[in-house]
Amino acid sequence: MEMKKLAAIGILALLLLSVFTALSMTSVMGDTTPLPPNKFYGNVTLNGTDAPIETVVSAYIDGELRGSTTVTTEGKYGDNLNYLIVNGSAADIGSTIVFYVNGVRANETATWQNMEPPRKLDLGAAGEPSEPEQTPTPTETETPAPTEEPTLSPTATESGGTGPGGGGGGGSGPTDSDGDGIPDTQELLGCTDPDKADTDGDGLNDFEETVKGADGWITDPCKADTDGDGINDGADAYPLDSTRSTREEVTATATEPPAATEEATPEPPEPTPGEEQGAVSWYMIIGAIVLILIGLVLVYLYMQRE
Repeated sequence: MEMKKLAAIGILALLLLSVFTALSMTSVMGDTTPLPPNKFYGNVTLNGTDAPIETVVSAYIDGELRGSTTVTTEGKYGDNLNYLIVNGSAADIGSTIVFYVNGVRANETATWQNMEPPRKLDLGAAGEPSEPEQTPTPTETETPAPTEEPTLSPTATESGGTGPGGGGGGGSGPTDSDGDGIPDTQELLGCTDPDKADTDGDGLNDFEETVKGADGWITDPCKADTDGDGINDGADAYPLDSTRSTREEVTATATEPPAATEEATPEPPEPTPGEEQGAVSWYMIIGAIVLILIGLVLVYLYMQRE
């Protein structure tokens, strides 16, 4: 009988020691086990303007990087459920979160809390990058200004009139027999016919083909089909592009309504490793405490029976 009582007392002592150990583990793990992270989103500016795409937004606690995200929509971070994830543990509850935008410290801060829903926090940063993160300042490259193509314009020549007796003659304009805007003398030097306003018969005036006129193209006034696509320049919407031709093609393209695009519905983010690890640790601790309590009840019933 005495041996049974001693055994029961020993078992009870072991169970009590197990309870104490489990409670101690709970206290220690509560400080180090990762808890569900804090999540942030909102507007973000850098030096007074919306933060551009690819801007990095980072979060620090006590100088340690706890999370970062990249801007995918100008002036916004953490949008479309792609939150800025800030990891932490029980020891971080109440700690101050410091934010940086491309290495520049933001004016706003937040407090790390446990089991917090996603929070909207607008961030604004101005100045030069500073510790703890250095980010090079992007430099803009100058785009060279486009140069205008020289246009061919008819050259006016003056012919001095002379008469018998040495009297002064008045100046007269150059002769343009076909009225195409190009003097006969200039047409004789080239390939165009001074007696035909449309030398190649493509439906365009010779002068119209040598300048960017109403159609916006400079074509060959001596060749009816400059790009060789089988369409005369006058009927060709793209007289310098053999892969595109008729004006009807342009009209059909212009009137065709744009295809409707479906917006993709963002999927909720998957749990982070910290969340999963924290949940598993707590389940193990709770299970151990339940088993210990069951053991205590069994020992108590055994002793009462004896």
